[in-house]
Amino acid sequence: MIVLRKIVLLVLITISFNVNAQPLTDENINKFLAMYSNDYSTHAMRLIKGFKKFKADYDYSRFLDFKNNDWLVKYNLDKDVYDNILQTNRKYLFDNGLIFLFSNFSNLALRANDLFFALKRQDKIKINQTNDLVQSDLKALIDLFKQKGIEFRPLVRN
Repeated sequence: MIVLRKIVLLVLITISFNVNAQPLTDENINKFLAMYSNDYSTHAMRLIKGFKKFKADYDYSRFLDFKNNDWLVKYNLDKDVYDNILQTNRKYLFDNGLIFLFSNFSNLALRANDLFFALKRQDKIKINQTNDLVQSDLKALIDLFKQKGIEFRPLVRN
């Protein structure tokens, strides 16, 4: 029931943001970046935390269940929001060098698949490489915040 309530809340927030959304501008970009950083870091940290739970035993089947039935469901809700934002603000995002944010967000799903296959093959090198890629994407976000003079403080939700 709690998960259903959270999903309903996320849908309402998504609808509210999309219905009331103004095009991205220099005046509202920091608000958008705060929302993005919260969502991105939440999904990245949940993925890594879920992965670590099953990594020690190389339990790829339970990780797959977590990835597909828990993580991906919540991730896709936010990804739909960002796909819409990208479509309606492509020029602004391109002109301001922010298009990488959307690539990073989309890449999380690819990283999740890479972690699954690395776990299944017990490939420690691929596990480390994929973890490094997630960390690198997060660092790029933190660097963007520093450049814009914004304090990076993600509000990680479960």
